[in-house]
Amino acid sequence: DDGLLWFSFRQRCWKWDTKTLESKDVFKNAADLISQKILFLPTDIQLALKKMACIGSQCDITILLLICNWNGANKNPPRTLSKLDIAVEEGLVRKNGLEYCFAHDQIESAAYSLIPEKYRGPWHLSIGKKLLSSCESEEEIERVIFLIVDQFNRGKLSIKEEVERISLIELNYRAAK
Repeated sequence: DDGLLWFSFRQRCWKWDTKTLESKDVFKNAADLISQKILFLPTDIQLALKKMACIGSQCDITILLLICNWNGANKNPPRTLSKLDIAVEEGLVRKNGLEYCFAHDQIESAAYSLIPEKYRGPWHLSIGKKLLSSCESEEEIERVIFLIVDQFNRGKLSIKEEVERISLIELNYRAAK
């Protein structure tokens, strides 16, 4: 994007200005470059990508709406969700029907790496709680039990109450059946 590297059609090879390259802050790896690309996006899209990374490589639209608090807090969730089209246009995610998928596992890793470590556990626990509380029936819980248990397990160090620890044990047992 900065014109640091270009293709010379006349000479049929790639060209660059070494002095200019040396003066620039060049990223050490692709993950740094992707992280910087994510950080240039609007903050609500950054947050959505980070939360999506907590879920995994793909995320159903209804789950994304729930974990990003775009359901009740926003009177127009489809408009907010359409903001993710920016991430699609940037090649960070793809939209497949009712799911958003990271375009590459390194993009998922870069988005997840932007969450400070001390917040990862609490975020996972919060996501697990939201998923569980959004289920209106036992059938709904069974449909997403593995996702719920995964989130609770990844956030288990943030569990403070004994009742919640017992609930986690029960959920793990239920998922194992």
